[in-house]
Amino acid sequence: MSLDFSEKKGEVLQPRFSVCLIVILLFFGIVTLRLFYLQVVRGHYYRAFSAIHTMKEIRIPATRGVVFDRNHIPIAENRPSFDLAIIPQHIQDLEAVKKTLQKLIQIDPSLVDQKWKEGNRQPRFYPVVLTADISYEKAVQIRTIKSVESDDGDPLDLRGVEVIVRPLRSYPQGSMASTPLGYINEISEKDLVRFQREEPGRYVSGGLVGASGLEKFWEKFLKGQDGYDQKVVDAVGREIVNEDVAEFLGREEAIHGNNLVLTIDSRLQKLAEEKFQGKSGSLVALDPRNGEVLAMVSLPSYDPSKLVSHVTGSFWSELISDTRHLLLNRAIQGTYPPGSTFKIVTAIAALEEGVIKENENIPCAGGLQFGGRFFKCWRHGGHGAISVHRAIAESCDTFFYQVGLRLGVDRIAKYAHILGLGSKTGIDLDGEKNGTIPTSAWKKRLFKEEWQPGENLSIAVGQGYDTETPIQNALMVARVALGKAVTPHLMMSVEDEDGKILKKPELKEPASLTISQKTFEIVRAGMLDAIESAGGTAHGSRSPFFKMAGKTGTAQVISDEGKGHAYGINTGDHAWFVVYAPYEDPRIAVSVIVEHGGFGASAAAPIAKAVIEKYMQLKNE
Repeated sequence: MSLDFSEKKGEVLQPRFSVCLIVILLFFGIVTLRLFYLQVVRGHYYRAFSAIHTMKEIRIPATRGVVFDRNHIPIAENRPSFDLAIIPQHIQDLEAVKKTLQKLIQIDPSLVDQKWKEGNRQPRFYPVVLTADISYEKAVQIRTIKSVESDDGDPLDLRGVEVIVRPLRSYPQGSMASTPLGYINEISEKDLVRFQREEPGRYVSGGLVGASGLEKFWEKFLKGQDGYDQKVVDAVGREIVNEDVAEFLGREEAIHGNNLVLTIDSRLQKLAEEKFQGKSGSLVALDPRNGEVLAMVSLPSYDPSKLVSHVTGSFWSELISDTRHLLLNRAIQGTYPPGSTFKIVTAIAALEEGVIKENENIPCAGGLQFGGRFFKCWRHGGHGAISVHRAIAESCDTFFYQVGLRLGVDRIAKYAHILGLGSKTGIDLDGEKNGTIPTSAWKKRLFKEEWQPGENLSIAVGQGYDTETPIQNALMVARVALGKAVTPHLMMSVEDEDGKILKKPELKEPASLTISQKTFEIVRAGMLDAIESAGGTAHGSRSPFFKMAGKTGTAQVISDEGKGHAYGINTGDHAWFVVYAPYEDPRIAVSVIVEHGGFGASAAAPIAKAVIEKYMQLKNE
């Protein structure tokens, strides 16, 4: 087909070319007008920008999320703090300002000089904090005087002095639960590098982060998103204040951090800590049905409010070097020999492995001679012929010495691991310890020595190489209570500022342990009689309101021979008690250790009893 360039066709195309030409001319006209507007009409505004070297952002710190107990009672919240600062750009007479601050609030002039020099390393409009967290009264005094316009002749010159408000942690419950809660601190260089790699722009030098405990573990949820206020500065760091420039500057408000709701009941926690006054040790209370931590005590501890501001190097040094180990969370980091509480494990292992029968009686004459050594029973006259039921209730050492010889260390270790000992529980806290459940291979690997038969006697009664944390012992008794592989946790939910739930634990139905129900029934009955029967070691701590099943323990810190050579250290035995209640329908499992407390029955059991009775009272209410 040939193209038709006839005059008729040309007449058709001519209007189209005209339209296209008009559109093109209109486009170039608009561009020309825009360039004229930008370069001529608004030229002086952009020349101001061309003289400005950079745009800076002043961060607006976000408010950290609140930590609540299970009933939404705040444990850690926030308060407004007032920082006294100077803005170098607005200082008219530095000497007059120094005199004013010294007169009004006793600020040392040398401190102002020092901070002034430090401020030279940053833009002149940046606030330089002279002292953080001043009192509300001082803040009001400064702002009141500043509300009156100053001039060169004013005797009180506060031009360039500002009071900056920022949120800081506060603790409405005092030091309650301070160790599991943890504290916040200025971010370290190492952590800053890691956080900037993981979440670019969210963390900055000088910011505050969770340094321990729950504050650290749930840091990324608790920390909000800082806002910013853009400023334009010239070559020497002075802020450019210009209404025409201001329209180009941005401001982003800070976003509140998410709130953390704990499984802890502050009423139970408070009572437990009160019962520990004057003692060192730990208590852990779990719900054996789902692993919720109802209380976690580690004492002595520290006052978290003293770590919020004005923390000097000497204070830190004193805190860290304190021989009471105030920063140690004994519940998950304290490793102790379990003493006779471990007889629960030995009994289960013996029944499951068939080395004893339920009604088999083993003689106890006050001890056992083995390998040239006499291993004593706590009852000097002995228990006579005794079954596993009575051996648990009355804590017969001789019975378990002989059972340990029949079992051997490796079979004992197998059931210890099933019950949650010898490895981290997986609780939502950093720094948890494994404890030690020895095996023959473990000793060979660590000491290059063979396991000796005589060592089975010590292991069977919770001495020797055995060590556990209080939370492991609580987990052990919780698993015995229901026969389920429950896992402990502290987080009940993460919520936004409006209370909307954002995250909950991923809980699955706990699997049944690979231990027969018959074995559990025998052991539980022995634990019941340890409290309920007249001959039970914890009979003095029975409750008139419900039945409890438990086991006392007294753990040697050092051998009897070693005590004679130990000077300047406390060699008293640790007191243990593990228990669950009610016996028919377990709802709470508790482990208590009182360091150097002596007998578990007298030092630890009364504390556990008080906590369980309080828990049941709260449940009934």
